[in-house]
Amino acid sequence: MSKYADAYTAFRKAEREAVLFDNPDWHRMAVHDERVKRLRAARETLRAAIPARTAEGVSPAQEKATEALGNLRPTNADDVALIGNEWAKIEARLNAGHNLAKMIETADRQTLAAIVDRMPTRLIVTSPQPDDAIAEIAGMAVERLASMGDATALASFEARSADSIASAWGTILEQVAEHHSVSATASTMLFNADPDEWRATVAQTPDDDHMVEKAIRDVSANLDFGGSPLLNAPGGSDGAR
Repeated sequence: MSKYADAYTAFRKAEREAVLFDNPDWHRMAVHDERVKRLRAARETLRAAIPARTAEGVSPAQEKATEALGNLRPTNADDVALIGNEWAKIEARLNAGHNLAKMIETADRQTLAAIVDRMPTRLIVTSPQPDDAIAEIAGMAVERLASMGDATALASFEARSADSIASAWGTILEQVAEHHSVSATASTMLFNADPDEWRATVAQTPDDDHMVEKAIRDVSANLDFGGSPLLNAPGGSDGAR
């Protein structure tokens, strides 16, 4: 479980305890104020756990993917000759109608090296959107390298997974801190990033009963908008029970 999942679980527990806090020896307003105080503290703790938004630029996942592809590049004359021979075979297959994606799925390093090195030049001439096609092929090549156990390609996928999890949790924690609930879109984002983490946290969050939901609304009204529902409650704010 990630630290974000731990923060979510801890907040749900703290939130429930905060809004249901009671002390029969306290005035009603004092109890309410304590609930507000505890909910505010729980929200502040949760906000501190929200991951920082990733700055624009090259991500660690992209860096590792570029490095993995770079390791396929020829480094000497012999490599260039080998890639040239391999590319001639690949191009013949392409001209015969073979599917490039299928070729990449079963390619060895030498075949991948030839595709990564020579395919962009072919795409510039043959593809209506060469940049997108080149990027797609690069992604498939990294995926194939990872399936073969290439350490750098695997590190790229691990970094991408970590980014996806952090992004999904960032959205969820922001929503929970502000609104108590999690949107279907945010929940789906986490499921897509890490189904196991989703099942252990968001999917396991029970629907609060009406008493808890009302307590959250009442406490949040004071915390968020400055109004106290107790001022108009039966018995007033003097603590009469």
